[in-house]
Amino acid sequence: MQYELKVKDLLTPVEEYPHIPHSFTIEEALVELRNYSDRGYRHILVFDERFHLVAVLSVRDLLRAMEPEFFKTDAYPKKYEGYCPPEDASLAIMWQMSFLRDCKKKMQKPINEIMPFNKITTVNADDPVVKALFLMLKEDVNALAIIENNVVIGVIRLVNILDAILEKCE
Repeated sequence: MQYELKVKDLLTPVEEYPHIPHSFTIEEALVELRNYSDRGYRHILVFDERFHLVAVLSVRDLLRAMEPEFFKTDAYPKKYEGYCPPEDASLAIMWQMSFLRDCKKKMQKPINEIMPFNKITTVNADDPVVKALFLMLKEDVNALAIIENNVVIGVIRLVNILDAILEKCE
C-alpha cells in the first residue's frame, strides 16, 4: 500500500500562524507579519468577529493596498515619456506621489476595505498534498488555509511541500 501524504500532515496550526481580525489596519497587519518574519511567514489570515476566514493576505497584497494607483500603468504615460518605459510609468508616479512620505497615513486603511480584492483558496485537511501544490501553482499563491469541519485549522505553505518533496526524493 502506497502512503499518500495529506495536507494535514504538513500544516502549521492556526494558533502558530499570523492571524488578525478584519478590523485591523494595514499597519497593524504588517506589524503582526513582521513578528513572524523570522519563521518565513509572508501571509496573514484575516478573520471576522465569528472567526470565519475572510481573507488570506500577502505582504504584497498589503503593500499594493496602500497605493492602488501605483499599479495603473496607464495613469500618466505621456507625462513621463522618455524618462522610463511605458510599463514603468507607475514607478515615476510612486515617486511623484511621495509614497514613503505618506505611507504612515496610507497604512491606516482598514483591512476590511481591501479584502474584496482577495480571493480565498483553501484545501481540506484530508486532501492530498498534490492537490494543494496544484492549487498553489494554478492560483500563484504560496499559502493555503486548511479547513476541517468548516473551521480553519491551519495553513500549508509551498515551502512545506518543497521540504516534503525533497525528503521523499533523497
